[in-house]
Amino acid sequence: MGTRGFFIYRYKGFYFVRYNYSDSYPDGLGVEAASEIPSDPAQFEAYVKGLKQELQKLLGCLKKGGEDEEVDSYIIQTDAPKNDLFIEWMYEIDLDNYVFHVDGEPMFDLKRMPYGDEFVSYIGSDKYGRRCPESTTPAHHRYKLPVLPPPSPDVLELYQNSTTLVESVHQVLDVQAKMPPVERLRAEMVQTYIGTSMPSFSPSFDLAPQGVFLFIKERIATICGLFCGPLLFDPTFSYFIQDPDLKMSIGEPYEWIVDSEFCILITQRLDSEARLQASVVELVQNVSRHFKDKENVGGTVLYGAILSPSHVSIVRIAIVEDGNRAFTTTHTPALQFIPSNLDHEANTPGIEALARLGYKVFERTLRRRLITNNQRSHAFNPANSKLSILPLEICLHIAGYLNPYSLIDNPLATISRSFAQAFYEAMLFPHFMTYKGSWFRVDSALAISGNVDDTKVSAHKEAFYRKNFAAFDLRTSKRMLLTVLAPEDRREYQKVMSKGNNYWGEYSFGVTRLYYEFRPLEGAHETAVSMNVN
Repeated sequence: MGTRGFFIYRYKGFYFVRYNYSDSYPDGLGVEAASEIPSDPAQFEAYVKGLKQELQKLLGCLKKGGEDEEVDSYIIQTDAPKNDLFIEWMYEIDLDNYVFHVDGEPMFDLKRMPYGDEFVSYIGSDKYGRRCPESTTPAHHRYKLPVLPPPSPDVLELYQNSTTLVESVHQVLDVQAKMPPVERLRAEMVQTYIGTSMPSFSPSFDLAPQGVFLFIKERIATICGLFCGPLLFDPTFSYFIQDPDLKMSIGEPYEWIVDSEFCILITQRLDSEARLQASVVELVQNVSRHFKDKENVGGTVLYGAILSPSHVSIVRIAIVEDGNRAFTTTHTPALQFIPSNLDHEANTPGIEALARLGYKVFERTLRRRLITNNQRSHAFNPANSKLSILPLEICLHIAGYLNPYSLIDNPLATISRSFAQAFYEAMLFPHFMTYKGSWFRVDSALAISGNVDDTKVSAHKEAFYRKNFAAFDLRTSKRMLLTVLAPEDRREYQKVMSKGNNYWGEYSFGVTRLYYEFRPLEGAHETAVSMNVN
């Protein structure tokens, strides 16, 4: 009976929060909150009209520019309320989207609410512990996203004049349909990151007010920036190190991640064809402004990604100069991005598409940095020097023992094309460093078929996500088993792993942390990726 909770109204982006001292379970405060919403359409309209008028009066009582202020037993704030140790349940009547939320997650259609025992029975949870409708919830009770206004005819005309929609990502990126091994490995890493991040992604993002959505933009931009650069996980840094070329400020919906090569446009919704078309036009208009004062850019090909929390579309933009400058655009449909709360695998068409785009961008920038930019040096170096004549196979062997910092700025890359090529190929692979300072290169995802026990560490048993890879110890040349995981109890996992002689680390992406550990690879069969990336 002492269960505490919040009863919340949402209106014009404000949350009107009332504290409930006891009996906040679904069959208590939850049923009470649902019961105030009329089922009769006419009565519902009158209820909404009256409630909006009442809430508007409360807003009028706020001090100018004020928030987090108590007015008539409600705390009025713009930050979304959250559950904590003392607030076990929250029920929200959202008048901005006509959705009923439970614990901050969208649940029911406000116009078609269930009541009483049905209301209680339809509240479920997914495998990440987030509230969601039970599988038995009828479709008419489930929440629905509000219909977006259509774009203007002028926008649609601009789209139709210069844009082509294609179904496949590889056509947009102009790459082979089948991913080469190292690209597949990097895609597995993208999936792993998303999998470990799932508790911090939410279906409610599609309905988030502007203040919350700014945080979501930063999350999406971080993902894009991370996977179009070197996959270098070093726990000695508290936050991932971004390439100097990356621009991660996301105050606006449009941003360059790699200048003049890869840009993104972030929108809250991308679930309709019209919205996708309008977003493509907006992206191209921003690109056009970016190149406005640049000369001799005809033939330039760049890439973009239009993203929402739920969908992604990959875009290819080619600049044509034939008297007048024009932009021809090809893009994919809106592909599912973040897995739904019912998916058991952290893989979607959108994640794979974004991974392929990230690899394409990184491969181009890395090749330019290590190979193209060193061509002049290669031409002037003596052709018969001992280092210059080393074959690629030996250079690859040397590169296989170097950590990524030694690869990216190694003067040997200026000596010969073979060294530059070897360092380029080695840098394409993910690298991890442990707290003990040991470096490992990941070279395959593992399908465990031997007697590998990945629950030897007790914290493993309580991990909601984990994935295994094969890795190579750069110091000892030993084959190792890498387990990347997201423990349910981080402190317990850190406590367990800090004891003994464990090779482990953690890597922060802000609200998300990757935990990883290495153990000898015994009894497992895997197909390793060679240093030949083709």
